[in-house]
Amino acid sequence: MGLAIGNGTQTSGRNSSSAPVWHIGSDRGNGECSSMSIQVKTKFSDVLAILGAVASTVGLVLAIVSWLDISRDLLISVISSLVAFLAGVFSSRLATRVKSLMGSPRVFLSYPAALTVEVKAIAELLRRRGAQVWLDQERLKPGQDWRSEIARAMEDADTLLVFIGDEPSPNVAFELGLAEGRGKRIIPVRAGGAELPSDIQGLRYIDLRADRDVGLEQLIESATH
Repeated sequence: MGLAIGNGTQTSGRNSSSAPVWHIGSDRGNGECSSMSIQVKTKFSDVLAILGAVASTVGLVLAIVSWLDISRDLLISVISSLVAFLAGVFSSRLATRVKSLMGSPRVFLSYPAALTVEVKAIAELLRRRGAQVWLDQERLKPGQDWRSEIARAMEDADTLLVFIGDEPSPNVAFELGLAEGRGKRIIPVRAGGAELPSDIQGLRYIDLRADRDVGLEQLIESATH
C-alpha cells in the first residue's frame, strides 16, 4: 500500500500531542481501479437480478392465469396483489443497490482528538479507494452549529468508522449515538487501549494496534464495500 510510518507532531486542531503519521505514496495502481469497477458491476448485476426475479414471477403468474382462463377482473386483481407483494419484499434491497450505484460509499469518521493525525491519513486512503469521507476538521466552519452539522452529515452517511483511542471521548459517544439512532452501519476501530463502548461491544472490530498494515487494509475494504 506504499505506507511508511514515522513520527509527526500535531500543532493545531483537536490534538496537540505527537502521533504516528502515515506517508502515502502517489500511485493508486491499476488494482484499485479494477476493484472499484468490479464493485460497480456486482451491484449492477444485483439490481438486474432483482428486476429479473420480479419479471419472471409476474410472467409465471400470467401464464398460469391464462391457462386457467380466469376472468379479466380477477386477473388484474391477482397481478396487482402480486406486484404489491414483490414490491414490499424487494423494495428495500433494490433501493439500497440503486443508491450504491448512484454514488461512492459515504463514510463518517468519528475519533478522539488524540488520533487526529492518524485519522486524517486514513481519510486520504479511503478517498483514494473512491469513498466520500466526512471529517469534522475539513467540514465544520467557525460559527456553525456543530451538532446540527454532524447530525446532517450522519444522516447522509452509509457507514460510521468509530475510532477508539486510549481514553473515552464525549464527542465519539455523541456521534455513536446518532449513528445508532439512524440505523447506520458501525465499524469499530481500535487504535488505543480504551474499552469499546458497551453498546457496540458485540460488534466485530478492526484492530490497528497489532499488525497495522493488515488492520488498515481490513478497514478500507470494510468501509468501501
